[in-house]
Amino acid sequence: MNTEFLTQGLERDRYLKSLQLIDSFETELRRELERAGKQIVTDNNDLFVGEGDPSWIKRRSHSSVIAHQRVDYTMSRVESSDDDPSNLVLNLGFRWVEPGKFGLDGNGALTITSYRIKNGSDEEYHRVMQATRNGDWDVCIADDPFGSYPATFYVPVETAEDVRDGYDLLSTHFEEFATMFGVGQ
Repeated sequence: MNTEFLTQGLERDRYLKSLQLIDSFETELRRELERAGKQIVTDNNDLFVGEGDPSWIKRRSHSSVIAHQRVDYTMSRVESSDDDPSNLVLNLGFRWVEPGKFGLDGNGALTITSYRIKNGSDEEYHRVMQATRNGDWDVCIADDPFGSYPATFYVPVETAEDVRDGYDLLSTHFEEFATMFGVGQ
């Protein structure tokens, strides 16, 4: 047992205060994710099922995705390449990623706002990636850190203002390219 470390955690309720700080931070981050998601759903209502009630996930891990929080919104568009197509899902996230995972140098974590379309085909992703690269977008493209899809569209952030601006930019990008994924029902 590391008695000094344990004692410091017990002094003046440091451990409990740390937990409260984490809970407050995660609550604020969730509010911002849901605000951004609700705005995307409102602005693109014809692309979503219902009112866009999100499913919420947060995780801390020991992989190259150090931690993430995300909201998923079920879209009215479906897979274009399946006999029994599933609905596409907008996955709007906030992630701390090892920079090397995105082919970048650096120490510490890369903090990003991001989105990806679950159930989108590789071909659709490649078309959107090419259109993004050919356009005048400040949206970055990297391999999906979980390896499930060909790409993640993201904006690096460092401040609370960056977070809001990042989601606003991703919202505009989504509006431009969302119909390139799947087919309408």
